[in-house]
Amino acid sequence: MECRQQGVRVPEDVAIVGFDDGELAEALDITTARQPLEDSGRLGLRQLREAISGIHGAARHVTLGVDLVVRATT
Repeated sequence: MECRQQGVRVPEDVAIVGFDDGELAEALDITTARQPLEDSGRLGLRQLREAISGIHGAARHVTLGVDLVVRATT
């Protein structure tokens, strides 16, 4: 909305990409990156349960992918 008020055209003059795709991004037709919230929650719970249970493994680094949801702002 601010872009329009300033005379900036989206996406012709500027591209806008949000993060954490949700209902608002969908309603406003904003391109966004969607992260796998259910997967990250499930993984976090599993690691918490292991820590509480005393299961000690090697420290690990987990990378979960994101999806680009292309809409009108790019």
